[in-house]
Amino acid sequence: MDKRPKNEEYLIPVSLCVHTITNNLYRDLQVWLTLKFFFGFKFMLDRETLKKVSDWVSVSTRTVRRSINSLLEINWIGHDQNTGIYYIRGFYRIMEIEGLKGKTAARFQITWTEEIRAFLAGVVIGYLVNHRKKSEREASRKKRRGLPASRSGSFQPVSISALSQVLEVSESTAFRLRKEAADKDFISMKQNIINTQVPIKYIKIYKEVQTNHVFAKDGMVFEQFPNLCRPELKFKARRH
Repeated sequence: MDKRPKNEEYLIPVSLCVHTITNNLYRDLQVWLTLKFFFGFKFMLDRETLKKVSDWVSVSTRTVRRSINSLLEINWIGHDQNTGIYYIRGFYRIMEIEGLKGKTAARFQITWTEEIRAFLAGVVIGYLVNHRKKSEREASRKKRRGLPASRSGSFQPVSISALSQVLEVSESTAFRLRKEAADKDFISMKQNIINTQVPIKYIKIYKEVQTNHVFAKDGMVFEQFPNLCRPELKFKARRH
């Protein structure tokens, strides 16, 4: 069986990225991508296969075997008991199985396999930023008919609470995911703090009417808004 790498880059649907995070399928997706990378559409489960995948993902062969069993359970791969061949289902079939929709996908390089969590978080955050920018452009066109649409900034606010709701995870998990995505350069992120120009003596009153984090610095009241994020991944519509 040909065991040369088939493709070094894949278009992973955004909805599949969300599904993977929500259902904690990081390892399963990691192993599935590695199998697809090395073997294409089918493979035999032998020592050489287990060793190749475990070396690439940097986990034990026992963990790989456990993940392959999990992939069988969720039907991302199939197994012909007569021939012993395992079949790797494609993105389109997996989307059908999981009831997922949407054509927007992010470019994934197989060298990012060990950084799968950070990549997936970067995809979701990047998609949220792009969606917000698109919505702002559309709103601008409606308000300024006959005039050029205003250009949104490349950075957009992405709050932990919003990310937590989209991914159906705790806010602490959402915070860690956003940080990982930034640490691995799948997004760029910067703080969103403004000087309110309100003297520090009014900070108690200011806190009563604000929901964001408020703090004092240099004798003035500062307000911290959700961090600003910019996607560093490339998105493209999948044909199927």
